[in-house]
Amino acid sequence: STNPPARRLQAFVTPEICNAQRPRKYFCSFDNSCKLDCRECGWKSATDRAFSTCVRPTPNACAADGNKVYCPSDELCHPAADCASCVDRPIVDHSQHMCVALWWSL
Repeated sequence: STNPPARRLQAFVTPEICNAQRPRKYFCSFDNSCKLDCRECGWKSATDRAFSTCVRPTPNACAADGNKVYCPSDELCHPAADCASCVDRPIVDHSQHMCVALWWSL
């Protein structure tokens, strides 16, 4: 009897496989790989820790990713409560998890 050819298990990556790795990694759907840092996954640079996937940054995705804030200027998550490097939107709006423009006069 002949043995069937060995399957290439490395070609099939899932969020569950990434989650099981130590240190924990996150699934990047662009190249079907596990990333230690979702900033290496193209425009899906936010981390969805609940589902171990790299996702598109949004205000809610950034908030779930370590309480970060969303910057519409560069469409990235910025560090928690820090909009200093968000061009034209230096103010943190905690209720929206987003960097906003200064709209009032001081």
